[in-house]
Amino acid sequence: MLWTISVASPCSSLTISAWNVAPNTHWNRSTTSWTADTAAGSPLIVTTNLTLDEIRHPQDTAHARIYDRLLEMCVPVSCIGVSFRKETAQEKLERLKLLIG
Repeated sequence: MLWTISVASPCSSLTISAWNVAPNTHWNRSTTSWTADTAAGSPLIVTTNLTLDEIRHPQDTAHARIYDRLLEMCVPVSCIGVSFRKETAQEKLERLKLLIG
Protein backbone atom coordinates (compact mmCIF):
# COMPACT_ATOMS: atom_id res chain seq x y z
CA MET A 1 0.00 0.00 0.00
CA LEU A 2 1.38 3.40 -1.00
CA TRP A 3 0.46 6.38 1.11
CA THR A 4 1.04 9.90 -0.18
CA ILE A 5 0.38 12.71 2.21
CA SER A 6 0.47 16.29 1.07
CA VAL A 7 -1.08 18.67 3.56
CA ALA A 8 -0.87 22.43 3.34
CA SER A 9 -0.91 23.90 6.81
CA PRO A 10 -3.47 24.94 7.80
CA CYS A 11 -5.68 22.72 5.68
CA SER A 12 -9.35 23.51 5.07
CA SER A 13 -10.42 19.94 5.88
CA LEU A 14 -8.99 16.44 5.97
CA THR A 15 -10.54 13.03 5.35
CA ILE A 16 -8.76 9.81 6.31
CA SER A 17 -10.57 6.83 4.85
CA ALA A 18 -10.12 3.23 6.04
CA TRP A 19 -7.89 4.39 8.84
CA ASN A 20 -6.08 1.66 10.74
CA VAL A 21 -6.17 -0.72 7.76
CA ALA A 22 -2.47 -0.25 7.08
CA PRO A 23 0.01 -2.52 8.89
CA ASN A 24 0.75 -1.61 12.50
CA THR A 25 4.22 -0.13 12.07
CA HIS A 26 6.04 2.70 13.81
CA TRP A 27 6.06 4.67 10.56
CA ASN A 28 2.28 4.36 10.14
CA ARG A 29 1.64 5.40 13.75
CA SER A 30 4.03 8.36 13.40
CA THR A 31 2.41 9.43 10.14
CA THR A 32 -1.05 9.23 11.69
CA SER A 33 0.11 11.28 14.66
CA TRP A 34 1.74 13.90 12.40
CA THR A 35 -1.39 14.08 10.24
CA ALA A 36 -3.61 14.61 13.27
CA ASP A 37 -1.27 17.38 14.49
CA THR A 38 -1.29 19.05 11.07
CA ALA A 39 -5.08 18.94 10.82
CA ALA A 40 -5.65 20.31 14.32
CA GLY A 41 -8.37 22.94 14.18
CA SER A 42 -9.58 21.85 10.73
CA PRO A 43 -12.64 19.71 10.02
CA LEU A 44 -11.54 16.06 10.19
CA ILE A 45 -13.39 12.96 9.02
CA VAL A 46 -11.92 9.55 9.82
CA THR A 47 -13.43 6.23 8.74
CA THR A 48 -12.41 2.95 10.33
CA ASN A 49 -13.63 -0.57 10.97
CA LEU A 50 -12.65 -0.26 14.64
CA THR A 51 -15.46 -0.20 17.16
CA LEU A 52 -15.80 2.71 19.54
CA ASP A 53 -14.91 0.31 22.36
CA GLU A 54 -11.64 -0.62 20.60
CA ILE A 55 -10.81 3.08 20.21
CA ARG A 56 -11.63 3.86 23.84
CA HIS A 57 -9.61 0.85 25.12
CA PRO A 58 -6.48 0.67 22.93
CA GLN A 59 -4.06 -2.24 22.90
CA ASP A 60 -0.97 -0.19 23.85
CA THR A 61 0.33 3.27 24.72
CA ALA A 62 1.23 4.18 21.13
CA HIS A 63 -2.35 3.59 20.00
CA ALA A 64 -3.76 5.23 23.14
CA ARG A 65 -2.03 8.50 22.23
CA ILE A 66 -3.39 8.52 18.68
CA TYR A 67 -6.89 7.38 19.65
CA ASP A 68 -7.07 9.99 22.41
CA ARG A 69 -6.13 12.72 19.96
CA LEU A 70 -8.72 11.54 17.42
CA LEU A 71 -11.44 11.45 20.09
CA GLU A 72 -10.45 15.00 21.05
CA MET A 73 -10.68 16.18 17.43
CA CYS A 74 -13.71 14.20 16.23
CA VAL A 75 -17.21 13.31 17.34
CA PRO A 76 -17.66 9.53 16.97
CA VAL A 77 -20.55 8.57 14.69
CA SER A 78 -21.38 4.91 14.34
CA CYS A 79 -22.76 3.83 10.97
CA ILE A 80 -23.82 0.22 11.38
CA GLY A 81 -25.93 -1.45 8.76
CA VAL A 82 -26.15 -4.09 6.09
CA SER A 83 -22.94 -4.56 4.14
CA PHE A 84 -23.54 -3.31 0.62
CA ARG A 85 -20.61 -5.44 -0.55
CA LYS A 86 -22.33 -8.62 0.66
CA GLU A 87 -25.58 -7.55 -1.01
CA THR A 88 -23.76 -6.86 -4.28
CA ALA A 89 -21.97 -10.21 -4.13
CA GLN A 90 -25.28 -12.00 -3.52
CA GLU A 91 -26.90 -10.21 -6.46
CA LYS A 92 -24.00 -11.22 -8.72
CA LEU A 93 -24.28 -14.82 -7.53
CA GLU A 94 -28.01 -14.86 -8.32
CA ARG A 95 -27.35 -13.48 -11.83
CA LEU A 96 -24.67 -16.12 -12.38
CA LYS A 97 -27.08 -18.85 -11.31
CA LEU A 98 -29.61 -17.58 -13.89
CA LEU A 99 -26.95 -17.54 -16.61
CA ILE A 100 -25.73 -21.06 -15.83
CA GLY A 101 -29.21 -22.37 -15.42
